Amino acid sequence: MKLVNIRFFIVILIFFFKLEANCQSNSNNVFKVNINQLDVFLKEAYTDEEVKLIYDDTLRLKEIKEDLSRIRIVKANKEFVKRFPELELKKGVKKQSNTFENFNPHAFNPLFYELDYGSNFKKNAYHLENTAYYIVIVTKK
Repeated sequence: MKLVNIRFFIVILIFFFKLEANCQSNSNNVFKVNINQLDVFLKEAYTDEEVKLIYDDTLRLKEIKEDLSRIRIVKANKEFVKRFPELELKKGVKKQSNTFENFNPHAFNPLFYELDYGSNFKKNAYHLENTAYYIVIVTKK
């Protein structure tokens, strides 16, 4: 049983080393979320009342900024991207038919999506349907 756990851990470790290497291999293919667009992102994803509550709660606002700063949008080939789970919209958000058509990583609003920022020790990755992009949530530093 221990041998199975060790093998699983090694496979996961190798996977994330390859993922990191793929991200670093061409920095032109890696994009960060622009925190300067936070106000726009909040207004697109939440009601005016919810936005006000977020701005009034300094801890929540700081948490959102920290979470957004951990997101990397990576361009790779579609076959590589398919290995990750598909990105899901948050409940109540209506999918637009052209959501990822002509995808622009600089305009991507992560607040529309279910992203797991939870772990400080593991990376989470998601693919953007029908694109050659995937999202990586990097570990906290």
